[in-house]
Amino acid sequence: MTGYGAATAEVVAKLDAAGIPATADAASLQAPGVWVTPAAIDFALMDGSEYFASWELYLVSPDLDAVSALDHLTDLAGMIRGVFPQDVTEFRAVTLNLPNIAADGVPALTTTLELKVT
Repeated sequence: MTGYGAATAEVVAKLDAAGIPATADAASLQAPGVWVTPAAIDFALMDGSEYFASWELYLVSPDLDAVSALDHLTDLAGMIRGVFPQDVTEFRAVTLNLPNIAADGVPALTTTLELKVT
């Protein structure tokens, strides 16, 4: 069974391979990019060799005006849907305060990705 850390690295690698800058380390996030952060592990229905895992994906735009940032984030969301078409169907708008991007906050989108890990 793949561990949660290794599964997180695989999600990041899939995004990177599709040309989407991604990281699991918020401090190294560069905009535009995606911050992949663990959300939950569910063993309830699994047999011990697999489990369901979920991650929050935070799509971060460069520090642009709000309208341009949202357009940019929409494009990034479409790219993510290309990587996980059946697993990502909804994005929610948020503002992220990340000191390494913009201390006063930047527009962002977030979605929950849930996958079976074996």
